[in-house]
Amino acid sequence: MKLTYLWIQRFGKLKEKEIFLEDGINVIYGPNESGKSTLHSFIRGMLFGMTRYRGRASRTDPYTRFEPWERPADYAGSMKFESGGKEFRIDRNFYKNDIRESLICETDGEQLSISHGDLEMLLGGINESIYDNTISIGQLRSETDEGMVRELQKYMANYEGAGSGDVDVQRAMERLKKKKKEWEIRKQECERRQNRQIEQMEDRIGYVRQEKEALEHQFSNVQAERKRTESEKKKQETVGGDRIKDNRGKNRTGNTRGTNQILLMSMLVGAFLILSGLLAAKTEIPILPICLQIAGVLPVLFAFVAVIRGKHQSVDKEDADRSFTQKQDNDNIEKEIAHMKGREEELKQQIAEKETILQNLLENREEVQGSSEELQNCDMEIKSLELAMETLIGISGNIRRKIGRKLRNRMESILSEITNGKYSQIIIDEDMKITLYERNHPISLYQLSRGTVEQVYFALRMAVGEVLCGEKMPVLLDDVFAMYDEERLQETLKWLSHRGGQALIFTCHKREAQMLSNMGIKMNYIKLNK
Repeated sequence: MKLTYLWIQRFGKLKEKEIFLEDGINVIYGPNESGKSTLHSFIRGMLFGMTRYRGRASRTDPYTRFEPWERPADYAGSMKFESGGKEFRIDRNFYKNDIRESLICETDGEQLSISHGDLEMLLGGINESIYDNTISIGQLRSETDEGMVRELQKYMANYEGAGSGDVDVQRAMERLKKKKKEWEIRKQECERRQNRQIEQMEDRIGYVRQEKEALEHQFSNVQAERKRTESEKKKQETVGGDRIKDNRGKNRTGNTRGTNQILLMSMLVGAFLILSGLLAAKTEIPILPICLQIAGVLPVLFAFVAVIRGKHQSVDKEDADRSFTQKQDNDNIEKEIAHMKGREEELKQQIAEKETILQNLLENREEVQGSSEELQNCDMEIKSLELAMETLIGISGNIRRKIGRKLRNRMESILSEITNGKYSQIIIDEDMKITLYERNHPISLYQLSRGTVEQVYFALRMAVGEVLCGEKMPVLLDDVFAMYDEERLQETLKWLSHRGGQALIFTCHKREAQMLSNMGIKMNYIKLNK
């Protein structure tokens, strides 16, 4: 990647400023308060935007520091760069009430998206953290040598913890954690749905049980009523038969008494007539006795026949009436019993249906109470992610050790070149303490001069940038060489020219440009006026 053009509309003290950058070394010179650090911050803002804090912190955040006092709506700029053989342009408006950003490939006119990661892809996966810890380099900000060493060790600890070469592994870990959290939330929601479903099923089961118990109670009542009715029917049939027999006996007794009375009267009349006939036989009329005797026999015969006939007619009528009434009662009772039996069958069917529904609900509840397929999937995904995280931790440790060796080897190479081979071996222990070796003799950083510590810092940052950045990125050196003597500076500038790629040296001294010119090293010289 190579920066080619900067346009600052308004940014801090810079306004309507146009800067052209070239490959190789660019020396950006200017006295103090001329805007070198502002320009450095502008480049960072164009790459990653301007950070805005909240509350009291917003008074000193980067956005507020560089917001123009005049015409804040013009808080904007553009930057062009080359990557992968194509030219791109970034446009940003930082103004809080009109924040805008765009990324376009000027080679083919394709419109890209910064928010979707297209810019980060063009930067080789570099984010703000990597940028601040690798290619954007400033001077160690400590007033004492001891404090400076602690600052360097702190940087090493930060590098080991967050930028240890396995930044991609760290991002992968963050993605796995995020994914695991999503599955855990999904599992919790699934469990809540399952519990709600079980509660609804419990309510339904209780309701069906109540309905079944009510039907069973009705069935028991109807069955008991039917049995009682059948028992009463049998009793009535038995009592009715006995009553008919009794009535027939009484009828016979009553009829016999009436018949006897009729026969007695008829016999009296007949006897009277026969006696009259016998008395008349003494008379002169010969036929009269015979007529009287015949007349006496006829009443007796007539009375006997009438009594017998009346007796039978009375008994038959009473028996018929009682039989008809009994039959009607029996028919009504039979209908009532048949209705109750039908009701029993209907209730039996309803009870069986409720029992079937209840069993289905109980089976469904058992199935729901068990681990559902969705819950099993959630558990499986969570366990898989946990296994992936454990594996990634192991891989991270291996990568860290591998990258650590690579970093140390590259750092030793850079430091050896810029110190003319004086320090060619570096040891970094678990506590991030750095030890240099001079002719196999260990030297602690506390024993080194500030200039040498600055060289160690420079070598470390350069090595980290090469290890972490997939693409050779421009190096921004903001007042890095202030503590370098002439010899250190000359060797470091030589190394930068041999390194290749692009370097932006922000300085308030003229010696960098003069030294490069004396060594015949090509440079692009940019002067900022105060």
